[in-house]
Amino acid sequence: MKPGILPVKRITRGAQLFESYAITKAAIVAEGEEEATPEPVDLTEYTRIKMDVRRTDNPFGDLVYTLDTADADDSIILTSDGTGADEDTTPVLNVINLTHSSLKTILFDADGEYHRDIFFYTGSEGHNLLRGRLLVTYNITEIPAE
Repeated sequence: MKPGILPVKRITRGAQLFESYAITKAAIVAEGEEEATPEPVDLTEYTRIKMDVRRTDNPFGDLVYTLDTADADDSIILTSDGTGADEDTTPVLNVINLTHSSLKTILFDADGEYHRDIFFYTGSEGHNLLRGRLLVTYNITEIPAE
């Protein structure tokens, strides 16, 4: 399966970035239907969700930092956008909220393009379902004199 593409995000080195994405899948198109409708993915079906941020797009490249549901720092939190539920059921947790803390983003080399992969685990097996880029700029105190 080819990973989905996250939007390119700009961030200042040492700043905090918060992202939130509703994760959906295409519903199976029944015979006679014209198009599929988005269906929320229940993220609680995964035992772990992890995002690696690297200097290159090589999945074995130099790791800058990781966000992980297994960490106690709440860098990845699952919530619901209210879809996939009715009055009698609990909303599906289909939104992934990512917090890039300033303690993590200070690890970037100033000015550069970084790549990120989000892995969804069932047991010990992880699948790369989302990819994206981060464009990092200098902190205002780090801008080199010309």
